[in-house]
Amino acid sequence: MLARVEAGEEVIIARHGMPFARLIPYARSGSPLFGSWKDRITVDDSFFDALPDEELAAWEV
Repeated sequence: MLARVEAGEEVIIARHGMPFARLIPYARSGSPLFGSWKDRITVDDSFFDALPDEELAAWEV
């Protein structure tokens, strides 16, 4: 049944002849996820500075 919905078909689910659910293909809207936050957030240049030796040592396993 899901393969039919995936192919674009609408499927009605019924119990005892009474419809109670409708499965329809999901319609994506908006822009793709990748790049969708471009120009919405900023990162300070200091973010890319090297970490102090103490901080680096804390991350070693």
